[in-house]
Amino acid sequence: AIPSEYKYPLDTEKHIRAAMGYFSKPGNAEKYSTKEQKSIWRRIKKAAKKIGIEVSKKSGPPSVE
Repeated sequence: AIPSEYKYPLDTEKHIRAAMGYFSKPGNAEKYSTKEQKSIWRRIKKAAKKIGIEVSKKSGPPSVE
């Protein structure tokens, strides 16, 4: 989800689920601005939806709710 930093790869179901879990933790997400967090979370949700993972509206870092 952050290609420039090679973080949160979204190429497999395992990676997508890991990115969702890791980025949902406030300590990990707060390293980025609110705008960046929303963009990253949008990419993660898009990848999850593409392979059939249901994402609740309450998931993700607190700043994107």
